[in-house]
Amino acid sequence: MNGDDQQTITDSDVDETIATPLVKLGKYSLSSPLGRGSMGEVSLGRNPDLDIPVAVKTLTPHLARENPQYIERFIKEARIAARINHPNIVSTVDAGSDDGIHYIVMEYVDGGTVRQLLENEGRIQVTRAIDIVRSIAAALAAAARYNIIHRDIKPDNIMLTADGTAKLADLGFAKCTDGHDYMNATGTGVSIGTPGYIAPEQAKDAKRVDARSDIYSLGATFYHLCTGEAPFSGSSAFAVMNKHVSEPLPHPSIKNPDLPPAVCDIICKMMEKKPRHRYQTAEELLRELDRVAAELSRQASIEVVGRAQRVGAFLIDALLVLIVVYQYPQAWPLVLTLYAWIAVAWRGRTIGKWIYGLRVVDRDGKRLTAGSALFRAACYWLSMAPFGLGFFWALWDRDGEAFHDKIVGTHVVPAPNDSQDA
Repeated sequence: MNGDDQQTITDSDVDETIATPLVKLGKYSLSSPLGRGSMGEVSLGRNPDLDIPVAVKTLTPHLARENPQYIERFIKEARIAARINHPNIVSTVDAGSDDGIHYIVMEYVDGGTVRQLLENEGRIQVTRAIDIVRSIAAALAAAARYNIIHRDIKPDNIMLTADGTAKLADLGFAKCTDGHDYMNATGTGVSIGTPGYIAPEQAKDAKRVDARSDIYSLGATFYHLCTGEAPFSGSSAFAVMNKHVSEPLPHPSIKNPDLPPAVCDIICKMMEKKPRHRYQTAEELLRELDRVAAELSRQASIEVVGRAQRVGAFLIDALLVLIVVYQYPQAWPLVLTLYAWIAVAWRGRTIGKWIYGLRVVDRDGKRLTAGSALFRAACYWLSMAPFGLGFFWALWDRDGEAFHDKIVGTHVVPAPNDSQDA
């Protein structure tokens, strides 16, 4: 990437406030400013016919004076946004011009931006981050059907409704890939986007991008959501872009050790330097996000219901063994251990676990081999015999994971159906 022949367009280039405060544009009354997009300011307005709030985006005057192509791009942004009817894209309801001021009227999204969410909360809970990224991936999939590449995916351009639904905003830098790129006024060697989230190939040349560039930028946003930091930082926009191009990605787990490995894998694949190594389409990314979300949900449900069920299953098994060995009560830990070994090795669960709909599996979710079941039973014995039931009980953690399961790496999980016992 040659800094001498490259121009960078960022939000700072359009950071001019409208000189005269606007009260009304067309039929829309404007009040307080809401924020700033890639080519202008967004204000809160009201539709007098429907008596509902709207967001009104105005083209920054100096851009309109400087180059008529900005007016064309602004109008085309409105037309494209109006065509893409999707629940995760901010809808456009009107557009026009009043006394030389060009404006776009959009739905009012009342929950702020993801950037504001990050500023308020730092890193976001992983399940919520997945929901946000999944929503924007769905929006990108819809845009792809219209041959549109956004080219500026970042936290500032993701809006949130009051109920938390994420919506993609600001098509000001979008590019058409259908051979009629009427929205693209950039030349070769010009980069468009935001340095903190820009794809390597986009940093080199904004004309040489495709849907995978948006996937990279969404991955950088995902990284920020999960770690509380953008992937790269630097002393200048060029320095940050150069890191996207040439430096290895700091692994997300370095900044957030609690991130599930599967989530880290998705982020890293989204942010591969070479587009051919990323997810090739938004639909492919959606399938992977759905798979990981389902797995995390399953794990969460296991943790929520696990303790009571596991303790109940243990008490049933202990009672059964005590009934059998009531004449030799001191032998119950050994008999219970042998019983646990044989039952787990043979059927995958004891009678107590069968009653509670549980089974014992290894790290991969498969039934234990006889050897693994024996090792688990030995740890079971060690946790009980020397100290008695009280010590064994204390070794259950808050999620209901027992000492022997932690040592062996096994898990007690809900059994999907009884046919798995065969």
